[in-house]
Amino acid sequence: MITQKFKDLLINNTQELQQIATKDKVYHFIGIGGCGMSGIAKVMLQSGYKVQGSDAKESDYTKQLRDISKDIKIFIGQAYENVSGADIVVYSDSIHDDNPEMQYVLDNNIKIVPRAVMLDFIINDNNKKSIAITGTHGKTTTTSFASILLKESDKNPTFINGGIINQYNTNAENGSGEYSAYEACEAYGNVKYFNPSISVITNIEPEHMDFYKTNEILMDYFYNFVKRTKDLCIIGLDTEMSLDLYKMVNKSDDIKATIKTFSLNNTNADIYAENILQSITGVEFTAVIKSETEEERINIQMPILGDHNIKNALPIIIIAKHIGLSNETIQKACKSFTGNKHRFSLVDKFDNITIIDDYGHHPSEISSVIETAKQILKKDENLIVLFEPHKYSRLSDCWDGFKQIFSNVKNFIITDVYDAGETPIENINSTKFVAELSSKTNAFHVNSFSEIAQCINGICQKTGGGTIISFSAGALKDYIYSLPEQIKKLKKV
Repeated sequence: MITQKFKDLLINNTQELQQIATKDKVYHFIGIGGCGMSGIAKVMLQSGYKVQGSDAKESDYTKQLRDISKDIKIFIGQAYENVSGADIVVYSDSIHDDNPEMQYVLDNNIKIVPRAVMLDFIINDNNKKSIAITGTHGKTTTTSFASILLKESDKNPTFINGGIINQYNTNAENGSGEYSAYEACEAYGNVKYFNPSISVITNIEPEHMDFYKTNEILMDYFYNFVKRTKDLCIIGLDTEMSLDLYKMVNKSDDIKATIKTFSLNNTNADIYAENILQSITGVEFTAVIKSETEEERINIQMPILGDHNIKNALPIIIIAKHIGLSNETIQKACKSFTGNKHRFSLVDKFDNITIIDDYGHHPSEISSVIETAKQILKKDENLIVLFEPHKYSRLSDCWDGFKQIFSNVKNFIITDVYDAGETPIENINSTKFVAELSSKTNAFHVNSFSEIAQCINGICQKTGGGTIISFSAGALKDYIYSLPEQIKKLKKV
């Protein structure tokens, strides 16, 4: 993150940005190839803004931007001179003072904008009614639900998501309709920048505590997010902290928005699920919607798995009813939702081996995915979990939670920590984690990705196959798609 030496150049709120953001200016994105940054850049390009940027390497996101505009400047590698000609620079939380492009900013007195401020600006451009999805888990999938619901009901929304929506093969799109939907990431206090018409708080657990430090500070950020919501706020009740937040806002006189609640099975919530049926092809359930005078029931089918996905759908059903959509439209949207890339995505299935890719990186998320997998597997089927820890700080904060979850799987493989720019923490590493786990399960630490195929092949030869779930944080999420061919080659040797 950048420091105070940039304070005179910083545009730190949407209102200030609105005073200077015009379409004749050039906006330079440092890290334009990332999912979040590229989504904003894409919507800005489609809206007629002049956009350029840089990143360490090409990605699917940079290719999509080039498809929109053949003239867009995307620099591979970050360099001082890349920023030449830019009027405003947009940066993400991972950018530091020593970035050469930030040095150009300092030397040439260029205004800078945090990613979250630019997101709030563009998602509310032209006075759209924005729908913000935040919370510790489930943001990407819930934002996808909102986007698909609005598109399937011909609302032509603008959306910016934290992952690829499978139906549309994109994470963002500019629409001409009155609504917009976006993933409002809570990391590094970014929720303080968002000013939605409608909001969803999926859940709250201690996360990003390297920034928030205490639960009280974390809760304060979410409380103020609710205060800035103009029309409707929907809060999940299935974690202790989000339930506490609901109690807090319910007693407050400072809240403008109507407050609604959702839960998987808490019948006190305004919407909950009953009659849940899971199968290999998806899930069916009844959404129970309560009002002051009656209960309405809607039968829902979705071609994706897991109780967590039921919870992700529930607040979007409330939004659909709030904006006047029919039950038939809600059912159609849910039935069409095929999920997100890196969210329980099938990589390949061959020779009694199934490989699944998931992005879960917090104990609650991972536990939910593993339980879903166990529900659809045969009791004697071998489960292999492959885990790339995301940041030393999270591994440290969630050490015992991870141990508890992974001790209940038959085989566990851990890579080195994906540091995401963090400095290592003493005694927080994958070698020590395996040492503590090995007495409870069959645990392995691989020093490099090249060892993964060999390790999995060895396990599967002994057991006759297995289902591998990969929880990837960094480079593993791309590497996992090359794993089937590597295992097949080893089986031929």
